[in-house]
Amino acid sequence: MAHESEKDLSSQVLDWVAQGRVLPLDSLLQRYQGRLDGRLLDLEVEQEGDRIIYELEILRQNGQVIEIKLDAATGEWLTDEGH
Repeated sequence: MAHESEKDLSSQVLDWVAQGRVLPLDSLLQRYQGRLDGRLLDLEVEQEGDRIIYELEILRQNGQVIEIKLDAATGEWLTDEGH
């Protein structure tokens, strides 16, 4: 279950998308469609310093679960890690 601050941050992101301060997740999913092959298992919104991060957990077709971090403002692919 998300912490109260995570819920607040998630609702704040909706406002920021409307204001153009961060990119909508849908646009980033389309941008990285070729690299995001698989099923989205989980999505979290986190703040790391001044950055707002979309953290995605993807189940690949080969059964591998990877965690991907995208900068919500710039769309930059920050990291991906396999589990």
